[in-house]
Amino acid sequence: MAHVSKTVREPDKTYIYKRASGIDLPMQIYLPKDGETKKSPALICIHGGAWEALRETPEQWDGGWMRHQGAIAAEQGYVGIAITYRSVHLDGIDVRDLIADCADAYSFVTNLPYVDTEKITLIGDSAGGHLALELAFDGRLRPRAVVACNPVTDLTNWKMTGMPHVRDAASPLLHPVRSETEYFFLHGDCDKVVPIADTVAMHEKLRALGCRSRMLTVKGASHAFVLYGYKTEDTVVDTYMEPILAFLDEVNA
Repeated sequence: MAHVSKTVREPDKTYIYKRASGIDLPMQIYLPKDGETKKSPALICIHGGAWEALRETPEQWDGGWMRHQGAIAAEQGYVGIAITYRSVHLDGIDVRDLIADCADAYSFVTNLPYVDTEKITLIGDSAGGHLALELAFDGRLRPRAVVACNPVTDLTNWKMTGMPHVRDAASPLLHPVRSETEYFFLHGDCDKVVPIADTVAMHEKLRALGCRSRMLTVKGASHAFVLYGYKTEDTVVDTYMEPILAFLDEVNA
């Protein structure tokens, strides 16, 4: 799908954070106005798309659907980081490899001298929300917060290539973990792709474990409502970003 949304400024930096399956995996960095002069909180943005991502090394990666969130975060004083990962449709690859890619991207970010490693938030949409939750439940990475927009939390009903033997183990809804990470779930009540009931259940399970979790039901919103240039007008997506940015400021205060 072509990106047709409003113009996003060029990233300040592009890194190859990992090479796997013969593919160079990139990330794009959007720096705040202070640049590299101090350590700033960071927002790692993980795109969705049914776990369909890179199948070969790109000559020039455009940052994906979540690059807008990275650029917006930089305007608010954060290091905005857009990452990608290998496609689940590569031979011999399953969702665990994608989780490992994102974990390696997170580890790469912790070594950037201008990132405050105590203040890293993950944001993901759909399959990206699934990957963000899996990283938070890993137990080693310890993100400050996770923003999950219409996330896939139960893979047992998803018939995706490469996943049959790992669906239970890779379903966040089936193995929530208590941690200090704070969660913010957003889900449209008109979503026809991912059941909002799954997100409600995920939120309630985390609360029952003693985790700090909140949920916002986005009235009238369909799947992937947070994506610029997709199905929702950019001005409307701006309004959806407002509570996300407020949450970021709160948890990083």
